[in-house]
Amino acid sequence: MATRPSPAAKATHAAIPLSAPIAVLHGPEQFLVAQHTRDLRDALTRQHTEIDVFTFDGNSVSPAEVLDECRSMGLMMRPKLVIVDNAERFLSESDDDEAASSPKAAGPRSRVGTSRSARELMESYAKQPETTAVLLLRANVWRPGNLDKAIVASGGVVIKCEKISLDAAHDWATARAPKALGVTLAPDAADLLIEELGNDLARISSELDKLAIAARARVGPGETPVIAADLVQLLVGASRQDDAWSMQSELLSGSMPRAMDALRARLDVSRMSPVLLGVAYIDLARKLSRASIAASLGKRDNEIAGEAGLWAAAAAPIISAAKRLPPASAAALLREAIRADERQKTGDGDPEHILEGLTVTFVNALAPRQATHGAGMATR
Repeated sequence: MATRPSPAAKATHAAIPLSAPIAVLHGPEQFLVAQHTRDLRDALTRQHTEIDVFTFDGNSVSPAEVLDECRSMGLMMRPKLVIVDNAERFLSESDDDEAASSPKAAGPRSRVGTSRSARELMESYAKQPETTAVLLLRANVWRPGNLDKAIVASGGVVIKCEKISLDAAHDWATARAPKALGVTLAPDAADLLIEELGNDLARISSELDKLAIAARARVGPGETPVIAADLVQLLVGASRQDDAWSMQSELLSGSMPRAMDALRARLDVSRMSPVLLGVAYIDLARKLSRASIAASLGKRDNEIAGEAGLWAAAAAPIISAAKRLPPASAAALLREAIRADERQKTGDGDPEHILEGLTVTFVNALAPRQATHGAGMATR
């Protein structure tokens, strides 16, 4: 797909180069697997404008199907990204030898005997991979061997995605804040963030997204937003953070009375800031938008969670709602949440009434078949 392959990468945070015809992502840190996959797909799309993406399950697919897909040209003549999940099963010695040794799987460029394992077939392919396809193998565990050598020799990469140390998580969060979110994470704020969350990259990413929204709300036009330690204490600390962000589950319930009662309790009893609550609405809308797009593309739940930056404890209800919500509707919901936030900060209406109207909008969007009261309220 490119002119000259770069050296193979085996570090945890190494990127997959565009020149790699084959890449392996393996290890327990699924957030990194999803991030590397997303980065590769986005880079290929930028390079070629459009690509075709095919995802196979290694528990059921045969080498013939995968290699045929890599070697065949689609109707639109676009480059391909061919992904095999559970690749450890795909390459296991218990693969169906009959399927693995089919002439179709071998292709015209392989000299195949009568009985070759999946691993042998992939080694043969790695020695002369297609130039119009990138093959991405994703596995929880990986058995190194001759296949790795063949992949590296062809310009491919083998990347281990393992749980990282607390120090590495600190560095990762500090680097991610400006690169992905356009904000600065203060050193003492990073210390506090890791103290609260440990090395859970999915949750760190989710909390950084939320903190970035709040940091931008603190500065004026042209100023650089900074995530300070007090902001981490406010939004990630166990007490008020739980109270504000638990509002998301009330919105996801699809019950107008429940959502309204929860909102009034936070405003009247807990005396929470409407702006802080508004940030929770924006965060939920952003997650729903990303998850809805991934769901519309036929992604599996773990892939949707990775695309949306969800951590395990909060993933299921958001994914369920996103599957019911078309991407256009999810995008509209995010725009409404951002617009409500702008109105709160510019004094364009009563902040509490704005949140009430936004709550109606959320519940109506997430429970479109449910009759709701007060549907005439708007966020304008």
